[in-house]
Amino acid sequence: LYSARLSGYQIVYLNLQDPEGSPFFQDARVRRALLLALDRQALINEALNGQGIVASGPIRPWSWAYDSELPPVEHDPAQAEALLAEANWLDTDSDGIRDKNEHPLQFTLLTGEDPAFIRLGHAMAEQWARYGIRVQVEPLGAGLSDHLRSRDFQAVLVELLLSGDPDPYPLWHQTQIEDGQNYGGWDNREVSEALEQARSVTDRDQRKAYYLQFQRIYAEETPALIIAYPTYSYAVDQ
Repeated sequence: LYSARLSGYQIVYLNLQDPEGSPFFQDARVRRALLLALDRQALINEALNGQGIVASGPIRPWSWAYDSELPPVEHDPAQAEALLAEANWLDTDSDGIRDKNEHPLQFTLLTGEDPAFIRLGHAMAEQWARYGIRVQVEPLGAGLSDHLRSRDFQAVLVELLLSGDPDPYPLWHQTQIEDGQNYGGWDNREVSEALEQARSVTDRDQRKAYYLQFQRIYAEETPALIIAYPTYSYAVDQ
């Protein structure tokens, strides 16, 4: 039996272009708290039958463009609680759900009909509930792609397949917000400039410098929640 890595990751896109419907996603502290609150190894073990590696960011660790000096995001309940409190998302009415300005910290998480992804969505919702965050998981069929393209979601769980080149321009550049794959609508000019510059040079060291800049800003902003790098197992006759 052998295990191998697939070229991609499971990601939760957060709609950053909907301040009225999802005001909590506008705060990087809340987004980071959502990630810190997840025990992703437990999610992989329970929902994905162990088929995955806890993700460390938008560029895979085995890529030449990966920033090995960035500290990994570990499961940290205390820090998650502290960030939510710092952002003033508190349970003011003792109903078990955090709120701010009379807006509860609750959202709908869309996912496809794959049983593994439905399990993963529910497992994340259960973990978030421990922190006063209510999440309703809504499985969709083929309509999931329409919701992504029209940006009609609060949060959505999908799996992305990536090419061999680490260029993240199609996923995070500003020009991709309306019609591209920047589904969450992360609008960061500094990131966009770095990704543009990386495309304008061929020297790998120069490109890597721009990708390091991208990864560090991504880690600070946490525009989306990257859960795991998927793996698969296969058997070969000896």
